[in-house]
Amino acid sequence: MAAKRVPLAPKENAELIALIVRAQAGDLPAQSDLIRRYMVRLAGFGRPMVRQTQTVEDLVQTVSIRMVRRLRNLRDPALFEPWLFTMARNAARDHFRRVKCQPSTVSDDLLLVNLPSTHDSDSTRELLEAVERVARAASAVGAFALPSGSRDAALLLTIAPGAYTAQISGVGNTTGVALVEIYDVP
Repeated sequence: MAAKRVPLAPKENAELIALIVRAQAGDLPAQSDLIRRYMVRLAGFGRPMVRQTQTVEDLVQTVSIRMVRRLRNLRDPALFEPWLFTMARNAARDHFRRVKCQPSTVSDDLLLVNLPSTHDSDSTRELLEAVERVARAASAVGAFALPSGSRDAALLLTIAPGAYTAQISGVGNTTGVALVEIYDVP
């Protein structure tokens, strides 16, 4: 999935900001329009995290309600989308906490351990150690473990301090919505 998002044209951006300002003032049609505008994107954002259709629908509904209730707290309407999608990520995390879902870090780790190696055993050991390092780092910073059967990617990198840009694309250079979480691992 690509992290690239085509920025709104100035006219479209101005229209969206005007809609947000009206919604903040309590204009019910403007609030409804915002919900309709973002329902599909919120569902697309939540689906990789929660996977079940009913739960995705619940997530979208929860975020929509929170958005309407908290819209007056949004200081800068230009920051509406990051604010909304942060709320969606937090709602997904709340869901996992509520159901006490503790997915395993690697779906097939027992298969990996019991898999007879056709290559050198150092490679298998190195792979298992890398999986364990990622799991320990995720646990240390409070990140979610990868659910069983996950096709998500996890990287554990040591980089020098500075500004970086993440360029993300899906298999076959496809586009979509991506969630990138960056942690400072102790």
